Formats: sequence, structure tokens, C-alpha cells
Amino acid sequence: GVDGGLIHNVHLQDSYGYGIWIHSDASGNYNSSNVRVIGNNVVGCYDDCIEFDGATDCLAVGNTCGITGSSGIMTAIDVWNGAKNITIQGNTILGENTGNHTIAIQVQGNDNGFPAANNISIVGNTARNIWKGIQLYGNTSGTSDINKIIVSDNVFAGYSSYASDSMGASIEYASGVTFAGNI
Repeated sequence: GVDGGLIHNVHLQDSYGYGIWIHSDASGNYNSSNVRVIGNNVVGCYDDCIEFDGATDCLAVGNTCGITGSSGIMTAIDVWNGAKNITIQGNTILGENTGNHTIAIQVQGNDNGFPAANNISIVGNTARNIWKGIQLYGNTSGTSDINKIIVSDNVFAGYSSYASDSMGASIEYASGVTFAGNI
């Protein structure tokens, strides 16, 4: 894990997997916290451009993310596995290939024994040519719903013509969600 890192002004292109992955494990053997991902250009990703996997007290601000995967569901910025106190602000997400299901920003339930993701702030981001702008999806069992999520002042435009079920937001199995001022 990493404690107190800064990833700034990096250009990653044509990653055939993750772009930037901030990871912690459920056993507590290594934890990532206080990592700032600021002003990066992460494009051509086939999977998550930026992922907070069990991380705490981190932020992604002012990044440009582009998804190009050609099949399946791809996510530009992903928060899950017990991540908490995460700020996602002022990022630009571009679905670069209309032949996929691109989710701009996703907060999801846990895996491998983590608690629920909570205290997540998603503010002032812009997403274009996407399948879903925001997806908040806790576990269907309801035992680890994601909670304390703020989604405000985001812009979702130019939905993918690939999927007839494109939408600005999808919220399931989540509690304590504030959703306001999004376009």
C-alpha cells in the first residue's frame, strides 16, 4: 500500500488494463491512504482509468479519463471494496468508443470481506459519450450497502448510441445518497 502519495501530471495512454490503481487488501497487510491523483491524462484504457480499491482518504481531481474498450462494461473512475473518504471532483470522462457500455463514475459494494464503501463525494465532473454517468450499486444482499454518497453539480451529456438504456444515473442498494444539481 501507499500512504501519502501524489500522482500528478502523468500521461498514460493505451493501457490494456487499469490506468491508475490505488489498492488496499481486506487482511490489513497493506493499505493505501492519503493518495492524491491530480491533473493526469489517462486515455485509451480498456478497463478502469482510476480505481480506488479499498483505499481511504484519497482524491481524484482534474483528471481526463478516456475509455476505449470494445466490449463489456468499462468504468472510468471506480470506487469499491470498502473505500472511504474519497473525493472525485472536476474530472472529464470521455467514452472514446461507442461500441461499449462506459460508466463514467461508479461506487460499488464490497468483495473479499471489506466493509461498505462510504463517505464518497462526486462533485463537478463532466462525462460525454457514456452509457451511465453515475452508477451507485451496493450488494444485492443489502448487508453492505454503500452509504453517505454525495453526487452534485456533475454534467452528463452525449450518451452512447450503442446502448438503448443509456442514463445519467443508476442507484441501487445505496443509502444516505444526496443527488442534486446534476445535468
